[in-house]
Amino acid sequence: MCCPEQSSKSNVEAESNQVAAANVITILVRAGVDFHGADLRGIKVPGADLSDGQFDYAQFQGANLTGVNFARSWVRQVDMSGAQMHGVKFGELPYLIAEHFPSACEYSPDGKLLAVSVWGGVIDVYETTTWSKVRELRGHVKGSNDVTFSADSQRIVSAGKDMTARVWESNGSLEAVLVLEGHTDSLFDTSFSPCGKKVVSCSADKTIRLWDAQTGECLLVLEGHTSIVRSVRFSADGRTLVSGGDDETIRFWNAETGEPAAVWTSPVGAVICLGYSPNGRWVATGHDYGNALLWDIASGVPNTNLYGHTHHLTSIVFSSSSQWLASSANGGFVKLWDVSSGTLVATLNGHKGAIFKVESAPNERQIASVGTDKKVRLRDVSSNESMSSGL
Repeated sequence: MCCPEQSSKSNVEAESNQVAAANVITILVRAGVDFHGADLRGIKVPGADLSDGQFDYAQFQGANLTGVNFARSWVRQVDMSGAQMHGVKFGELPYLIAEHFPSACEYSPDGKLLAVSVWGGVIDVYETTTWSKVRELRGHVKGSNDVTFSADSQRIVSAGKDMTARVWESNGSLEAVLVLEGHTDSLFDTSFSPCGKKVVSCSADKTIRLWDAQTGECLLVLEGHTSIVRSVRFSADGRTLVSGGDDETIRFWNAETGEPAAVWTSPVGAVICLGYSPNGRWVATGHDYGNALLWDIASGVPNTNLYGHTHHLTSIVFSSSSQWLASSANGGFVKLWDVSSGTLVATLNGHKGAIFKVESAPNERQIASVGTDKKVRLRDVSSNESMSSGL
């Protein structure tokens, strides 16, 4: 018979082993290890933080999962039969499966819709309460590289590979209400002005065009870039445009007259994507080889290098409060950054392959990303402890 002293010692050792196991699996998840389909039967990891992990089809039969945090983790078709699950926290959001590769996505400013541009010429519109598809907008011959809502959430503009930008009603006709023609090569980016009266677009033809959002008339053609223009954004007050492209420059323009203003030279090569902070203080740029820079608009210098990605960036976007930003890359990760300090606060995995676009919901509680795995991943970031403590 085992004496009480030995029994107590065994219990302590068992608890110590469980704590060690919980710490190990937490570290592995943070490092981006994928547990898709993993055999974890009987594992004892009470209290482990497995948030943002990939556990689809994993086997947890008979495991001790007491108090485990699965917030924002992917746990589809997981077998937890016989597992101890008291206090388990789940934060999984559904993911959407596109028929073809989704190339871009954006939330409407009122948060009620998510538009997803799909290769093949379709823009799918989802209602964000039930995540049911409510509209399919067809018209682009070769698909589109970007999709953006107007500030009132009533219209959508898309940047077509067929050399056109198209304006759609988000709750009206399924046909484009305007087809903006004039570019001589594929469009990469487009958006409405904050007042909704203008549309801006940029193209592989090295130009930026400003359009009347009501009539479709081309108002201005902005020339200055010497190669593909990949991204263009309005400032929050609508007075300024900023653009970036393969000529390794970031250029500013007067949005009323088209007059060129400041020109910044990228120290790390071509500008693949950029974001303009809503508070007007920052421009963020994404580049090849994982480089991401945060520029101070007042000084015109990149005062922060955001280290973390190892593959070239595909999109970078500020939150509506300008306190944090999200970036995506070909490596399959989304990263969240604290703007004030430039520190990495979260790495989100789940995609298989490259990510084309990441977008933040207007309430900052959720982000969406699309990639080569044909999935639209939806992430709850409101409960991310590292973010809530750092922002």
